[in-house]
Amino acid sequence: NPEEGELRPQLLDRFGMHAEIRTVKDPILRVKVVEERTSFDQTPMVWMENYEAQQQELRNRIVSAQKLLPSVQIDYDLRVK
Repeated sequence: NPEEGELRPQLLDRFGMHAEIRTVKDPILRVKVVEERTSFDQTPMVWMENYEAQQQELRNRIVSAQKLLPSVQIDYDLRVK
């Protein structure tokens, strides 16, 4: 909860992953987000069809990255950072 402030480092290291969420401040992008959401609410199947190619490309990239993961080596200094 952002209103409660930052987590202490000794708590953060208990989480394998965490995300930082920020509010979109750009008015053009905010309008785009609302328009996309409205479009999805009104015609979800059309919306999904419009984005299917982009979604498939993302799926392909994720699968490719997963296949490469076993060969990834991270320098010790980066792992303890």
